[in-house]
Amino acid sequence: MTVKRDWTSWKTTAYPLANRLKRAKTEMNTPKQLYARFPYMFAGKDLGITLYKGWFLLFAKLCQDIDDVLGADKRNFHWAQVKEKFGAARWYFSMQNMHATVAVNEIGSDGVVTSLYRTLVRDVESISSHVSRLVHAAETLTHATCIVCGEPGKLDSHGGYILVLCVKHARQRIGGGSLPQYLFDEADQV
Repeated sequence: MTVKRDWTSWKTTAYPLANRLKRAKTEMNTPKQLYARFPYMFAGKDLGITLYKGWFLLFAKLCQDIDDVLGADKRNFHWAQVKEKFGAARWYFSMQNMHATVAVNEIGSDGVVTSLYRTLVRDVESISSHVSRLVHAAETLTHATCIVCGEPGKLDSHGGYILVLCVKHARQRIGGGSLPQYLFDEADQV
């Protein structure tokens, strides 16, 4: 049995964060600008960062939102992998767990004994969960956003490779024409 999911209604009812991401504007238009604005996000070990023109503004806004959530302590956040799979974005990140050291002083017959305990900082779990929700909401938007131009789109499997395309680019693909370049050129990358 195949279940057909209506991503458009799903994202508007279940993910209000997704709607906010879609409406937001950003000043960044190229990966170079994004890397310059958030260098720490691209400084860690990664398995590959591939940015698509149609999803770039969503990703740039996501980076801004994550930066706002992290505040001054970036927690070694970085993108581990940014790619497309089965027509939608897959954005994986890595973030350092923050531990606090708690000193407990005990007075005994031998004097004061200090024991150190490491404990997970309480807000890290909530910050990580918040970042995960933001990433998931943005990924959800790519299920209905053309990978080429960013306009509303639907899954298209013409030719065997699944992409989300708007009506214009789906027709172009079906008509045998090649799609415009939807990956950024190497000159736009860092």
